Amino acid sequence: MHYAQGTPYETILNKAPDQGHRIFAPEIAKVARGAMIGVVAGGTAGRLNGIYTDAEGKPLSVGGKTGTGDHQKQVWGAGGRLIESKFISRAATFTFFPRGSFFWRNYCLCRGR
Repeated sequence: MHYAQGTPYETILNKAPDQGHRIFAPEIAKVARGAMIGVVAGGTAGRLNGIYTDAEGKPLSVGGKTGTGDHQKQVWGAGGRLIESKFISRAATFTFFPRGSFFWRNYCLCRGR
């Protein structure tokens, strides 16, 4: 991949992919994949449903895990008493399943400070 050719931000990515290896049993991967696709197909990430298509216009499967992390700043007092808790940002993870493979991407859904 070659980005921003001829600019100060020119970047070339040419690393050959490593050989993948299985980290979950196929049965576990199948259940996890179905659950993540459900989050996009009819759950909290429904706005992504049908957004991505292949070259023929067929929808690509996208899975997600929303609410993956709420990042907060907390101030604690003596005796373990919570004095203040301030929301900073929220993260979500989305997985794309082109041609039976998968790729993931983490997103930070940040609120302006």
